Amino acid sequence: MKHLDLFELLNDLYQRYMPETVYLVKNQPRHEEAMRSLWRLISFVTQEDETAEVSFSKNELIGTSLALDIKTYCFATTNVQELCDLLKQVDSLDVVPLTDGRVCLTVGFDNVYKPYEPNEKRGDKQ
Repeated sequence: MKHLDLFELLNDLYQRYMPETVYLVKNQPRHEEAMRSLWRLISFVTQEDETAEVSFSKNELIGTSLALDIKTYCFATTNVQELCDLLKQVDSLDVVPLTDGRVCLTVGFDNVYKPYEPNEKRGDKQ
């Protein structure tokens, strides 16, 4: 019973102080950096496997991150230095074998989006 009371208290606090809506906008410098890296990674992987399946997704929980999933049968390279250069802008990297014989490479980029702040200065004079 004690845990239930604590849960209800936390739930009440969460509902009281949770923002109703959060609008996200591009963090322009980071967004451009991430998009350049994404396209270079896609090009790098599809050179080996033209049938690679590519998908983008936003982090639905936090909302400020962007992920790229590449599912491929062949992820191999002899150009390790180029791959390392491509991954310099990446914040997270997961490689997971799939049951259909492919491998899923997921790269994540943090802070691609940021919460919109209406009082945020835009750099223009008022």
